[in-house]
Amino acid sequence: MDFVAGAGQHITYVKQGTFRMLVLMNALGRDRRYPDIPTLQEIGCPDTPPLGYIIVGPREVPPAITKKLDESFKKSSESPAFHKVLENLFLPYLYKDHLQLGKAIPREYDFFKNFLGKMGAKKEE
Repeated sequence: MDFVAGAGQHITYVKQGTFRMLVLMNALGRDRRYPDIPTLQEIGCPDTPPLGYIIVGPREVPPAITKKLDESFKKSSESPAFHKVLENLFLPYLYKDHLQLGKAIPREYDFFKNFLGKMGAKKEE
């Protein structure tokens, strides 16, 4: 294998000395563990926003339940055990509640629609 890109799978090879990390993709900034590695944006290449995992539910979920879910997910995501898992998988932490996600998803949809259009991706007919 001459090249690998992914969400943390490459770190094992970097630590073994098999691969050398060249650039961070989908990153808002440099990683504190690898401060000398630039981001794609820093070297002048277009990049996409960081990807993440989201939990969605039906629109009709009552506000009291949504509030309870927000609080529960936030509390769980701030636990030391969860952060250890993220660290081991080389994944950044960024929590967004349902209101923040509601604002972010349309922006990200528009970003990817424009980005993919510039890259020449076309909708399959």
